[in-house]
Parts: sequence; C-alpha cells; structure tokens
Amino acid sequence: MGDTEYIQKIAADIMRANATKRFTTKCIACRKSHTQSLRWLQTRRFKCPTCGGDLDDYPLLQLTLSALRKMRGAKQCPQKGVGRKEQRKAIKKERVASPLSHAMKYQLVLQFRGDSLSDFDAMVALEDELTEELKDLADVDGHDFGSGEMNIFIFTADPTATFKRVRPVLERRQQLQSVTAAFREADGEQFAVIWPEGSRKKFRVI
Repeated sequence: MGDTEYIQKIAADIMRANATKRFTTKCIACRKSHTQSLRWLQTRRFKCPTCGGDLDDYPLLQLTLSALRKMRGAKQCPQKGVGRKEQRKAIKKERVASPLSHAMKYQLVLQFRGDSLSDFDAMVALEDELTEELKDLADVDGHDFGSGEMNIFIFTADPTATFKRVRPVLERRQQLQSVTAAFREADGEQFAVIWPEGSRKKFRVI
C-alpha cells in the first residue's frame, strides 16, 4: 500500500469514528465560522453554506495527523517524505468518495424564529424528542441558533415522509404553526419548502 493510499485509509477510518463529532471551522472566503458535525461538513464537501467558498479542513487534518502519530510504529506507517499537502489531497479524495456522503441524500431543516434563552431551551428539548421519535429512520444532526433564527438539521432519505413523522411531535408541543420546513439535496444549494403547505416563501439558513 502506497503512502497516499495509506493516508486515505486513515482518513476513511476517521470519518467513520468521528461522524457525529462537532467541529468549528472557518470559511476561507467570507471568514464566517461554522460549528457542525464532521458528517455535515463532509456531506457539504467542506463548502460554506453562506457563500459557497471552501471551509478550512484543518480540524480533519489534525485528526489525521494525530492518528498517524499514534500509528507511527505500525508496519505500514507512511514515509517521512509525505508532507501536509499530500495528506490534504488524500483526505479530500476520501471525503468525496466516502459512502457517508451518499447514505442520506437530503437535508431537512426545521426553522423557527426566536433568540431568547427560553427559545433555545425549547429547541434543545425538541431536538431530543425528534431524535427519539425518528430513531434510525433519519439522522438529527444538530442545530444552530442566532440572528433571531433557530434551525434543526436532519439528514434523511425522504424529507416529506420524515416531516410527516415529526409533525405530531410539533403539534404536541404547539410548534407546528411556528415552523418552516424545507429540504435540499445534501450537496445542493436550493431549498424546497414543504411546510407550510403551498408556501412560496424563499427559504434560507442565515
């Protein structure tokens, strides 16, 4: 196994082991910071949701370097001549090809207005309840909060069916009338609103 292939294998193992771990990274173009799971970052191919620029993949590089240091004495440890540029190329190739990026094709977003602490507490409680309700049918992948907006992100193979499943939860919590639900392909840009029904509202995540 060559050095690049070896690093690529390490990157794949890191992707699987740290899929739900959250990282803070910054867009190289607009300099906006984002805190998301590694799965979210990989599915978006490290592209900034604000401007479409490249997100810094340094956190992933650090994970890879740490794994390589731990395996320094392993039989197939890469040679000393392998530099950071080569490592980045192997990681980038892996994150595009990994099956994680194809497991659930769509991102469903539940968006609410609000910026108070009580709103935040309610969102976290709702996120926990959605996770319990959906179990393995979809992946509740975290939230963001700020600028008067709260979003819960869900990766799913069928956004319409997933929203139908979570709708009773929203009704019980009296939040159905305050939510906007929209989805896009995991590596896409354009959202389609599915709730409220018939809405022509332009949807975006700030």
